[in-house]
Amino acid sequence: MTLPHLAEHGRTAHRPTDDGDMVVGVWTSRGALRSTTTYLTSNGFTEQSTSDGYGYRFVRNRTAIDVMIPEGLDRQRRYPTTGSGQPGLPADGGNQALTRAERLAIRLNEQVGYVRRPTILGALVAKARAWVVDRRDSERHAQDLIALAEVALHDPRAVISQARPDDRRAVRAALRHLPIDHRLWRAANDSTSAHTLLTRLAQPPG
Repeated sequence: MTLPHLAEHGRTAHRPTDDGDMVVGVWTSRGALRSTTTYLTSNGFTEQSTSDGYGYRFVRNRTAIDVMIPEGLDRQRRYPTTGSGQPGLPADGGNQALTRAERLAIRLNEQVGYVRRPTILGALVAKARAWVVDRRDSERHAQDLIALAEVALHDPRAVISQARPDDRRAVRAALRHLPIDHRLWRAANDSTSAHTLLTRLAQPPG
């Protein structure tokens, strides 16, 4: 979700990445994970086995896609599974990404396609939550949060005005683990302004 926002504002990738992430909207269609992963395997992707027992990584040559589901499905009677029957991996912040999704046109050579990605506020909150709770390579979430905060500087008032109380709580929690003197801020172009934006976003309105 981070790279499209960076590209839209002419920014280069802030960290190397060799995969793409996708969160499937299984709340509205319980079979969405199975149908999505079946589509991938029928088009040359292979589902890789993982040490944690979840099914989410699909690989074709050098292309890797992590297909995940939103968090909060643990108590559901019918837990989503991949086409091979493996349980889906919950993505922390996935609900936020789905709730605040917007349609984005992508042009590659002469082809135009459409993807859904979170708004800048949705991406900020999703990454804030993931930074706090996701222990798998957690620093990437903080790096993304910092990069997205710099993108949000293009229109900070619009971002802050749309935030709900639960959004602000998520950002507050993230900032407790990401103070301005944290080493990850050194890679930012304007760490002071980006941190100030997140601080304002974390505060109650008024």
